Amino acid sequence: NAGKIIFEPDLSDYTGKATPFIITNSDELNTIFMTCRGSYCFKDFLTDLKANAANVYGGLMHSGVLDSSLSVMALVKDFLVQTSKSNGNRPVIITGHSLGGAVASAVVEQMKRDIPDFPIRGIIFAPAASVSRSLWEESRKNVTSFVLSGDFVPFLSFHNIASTSSD
Repeated sequence: NAGKIIFEPDLSDYTGKATPFIITNSDELNTIFMTCRGSYCFKDFLTDLKANAANVYGGLMHSGVLDSSLSVMALVKDFLVQTSKSNGNRPVIITGHSLGGAVASAVVEQMKRDIPDFPIRGIIFAPAASVSRSLWEESRKNVTSFVLSGDFVPFLSFHNIASTSSD
């Protein structure tokens, strides 16, 4: 039901830090979907580990997630806007799990800040802990997050790993 893939970048020679993603366009659901992949390969785990706190939008964000989301934005912003407009301002839903969920959430927030009226929202699953409380509270307007029972990803942080290790 999500429609056919209409955009999937070849990131094999890409010098940016984008997390892999696909975009589909569903006439049946009248929705454009963008799905960001979670951690899968060594490059993704390097992004996960690049966990410096970057000052952004008046709060703090995981620098690996920020870098990846900025690279994704450079690849998709114009494409999403044009595709939405050419389909009667069709809404866009961005989704992902783990690293993909964190990147998806950051892309939604960047799009909303750049184009406040753009019909975009995020539905993410077990996102990596990647923003300070102030940014998390603000993002709740545009992003719905689900944590499934038994999924440890949302609870990964240096603090939690160190605490668990000592226990």
